[in-house]
Amino acid sequence: MKVLYGGSFNPPTKAHLKIAEKIYEKFDVEEFVFLPTANNYQKPNLAPICDRITMLTFICKHLKNASVSDFEAK
Repeated sequence: MKVLYGGSFNPPTKAHLKIAEKIYEKFDVEEFVFLPTANNYQKPNLAPICDRITMLTFICKHLKNASVSDFEAK
C-alpha cells in the first residue's frame, strides 16, 4: 500500500509520527509520503514550507520507506 499523508504539519509533532506508526502497524506499507500544504494555506503563523519539509525529514528517519513530497512547494 502507498500512503499519502497530507496536512499543514505546523509543526510536525510526535502525534504525526504516532499516526504514521499506527498506519504501519495496521497495513503493509510499501511507501509512505508526507505532503505538507503550501505556504498560501490560510492558517495563522504557518511556518515556511521549506522549514516544515526539513522537520518532516527528521520524522522520516524513524519510518521505513518514508519521504516528504515538495509538490506543494513548487
